[in-house]
Amino acid sequence: MKINLGDLQGESGSRCYQETLSDLGLEALGDSSAAVVINLDRREQGDDLFLSGKVCTTLTLSCDRCLAAAQLPVEGKLALWLLAAERPELDPEEQDLIVLAPGQREVDISGLLIESIKLAIPPKVLCRTDCRGLCPNCGADLNQGQCGCDNMEIDDRWSALVEIRQELEGN
Repeated sequence: MKINLGDLQGESGSRCYQETLSDLGLEALGDSSAAVVINLDRREQGDDLFLSGKVCTTLTLSCDRCLAAAQLPVEGKLALWLLAAERPELDPEEQDLIVLAPGQREVDISGLLIESIKLAIPPKVLCRTDCRGLCPNCGADLNQGQCGCDNMEIDDRWSALVEIRQELEGN
């Protein structure tokens, strides 16, 4: 997504932009026409601009337990310095910054948006909080009901504990 620097001129405040997952090359993460809303707050510091805000969208990912499609709203944060000249006190390794060339009219923040969205995806994606997953024997979706498999197969390494349990229950 390219931002026209002329749009950032004027008063400090919030700016809103909208793209789609397809525009950012993220169609694999959901409906390619899903809206990606970018809200940026602009603050001047001398000749430099500091942009901060959030990026919001809804992704369609596979549930980690049952593999069903899971609609997942995500909200990522972003912060970016647009510098008129090099600033030694700002380390490019620690902060996202772009040094603007004289006469530059636009800046591409697609990479920052993609990173922000991907970092907002939780490590465990669930279709719902009480998802029961798939049967380890037959692969049936346990959210649809019991599968009928005999799940009492016990690993031989646990047989001593099963015997102790049977003894305790017998007394």
